[in-house]
Amino acid sequence: MAERKERPGVMLYYETFDSLEEYTDEETGQFLRAACEYARFGLLPEFTDRGLRSLWKRTMHDLDRDEAKYQATCQQNRYNAYVSAEKRKFRRDHPSLGDAKEGKDFLAFEDWVEQIDEANASERYQSQANASETEPTGTPTSAPATIPTSLQLHNNSNSTTNKNGKGDMGEPTPTELQAAWRDAMAAGDLKKAQDIDNALSRKGYTIDRDSGDISIRR
Repeated sequence: MAERKERPGVMLYYETFDSLEEYTDEETGQFLRAACEYARFGLLPEFTDRGLRSLWKRTMHDLDRDEAKYQATCQQNRYNAYVSAEKRKFRRDHPSLGDAKEGKDFLAFEDWVEQIDEANASERYQSQANASETEPTGTPTSAPATIPTSLQLHNNSNSTTNKNGKGDMGEPTPTELQAAWRDAMAAGDLKKAQDIDNALSRKGYTIDRDSGDISIRR
């Protein structure tokens, strides 16, 4: 499977900057940094100012909408590349037919997307199976191999994790984070993998990007 390309940047609209005129340069810088970190790593900011919280909701909506458009465009481009490759293959295997090729000779867009989704699901299942067989030393065995919905992709000052890997307040254990990281890498979701890497780091762990093994940071 092709690795998903990282988005090169984000768009912020003039109306956002107009709203930020009421704030100091420092507050504006914090807001812009938050927008970049959310778009790139999925990190959620925690603004104390009510106006900034309201502005953030609108900005986050814009960022999510633009991200969805970007991913849709990337998927369409990958499909176009697939069609072009299939046409070249057909012409190579059937030189006597010239450029003739019926649309039925390659998958329709909807069928291609379904095939991609099935392949990704298969890779995630295999990654979970591998993770369950290679638990890291010093962490408890955990049944779930996917990241639980309780995972928050931002710092939570009220949450703690002890060195035995047990998460308080329903937080995922390092082992669950490790399995989720492997799933993200298998699916080519580098942004999610970075989020999980950050979460492990906050818990005092590091993850080997080659083997996927985790260890307590010294």
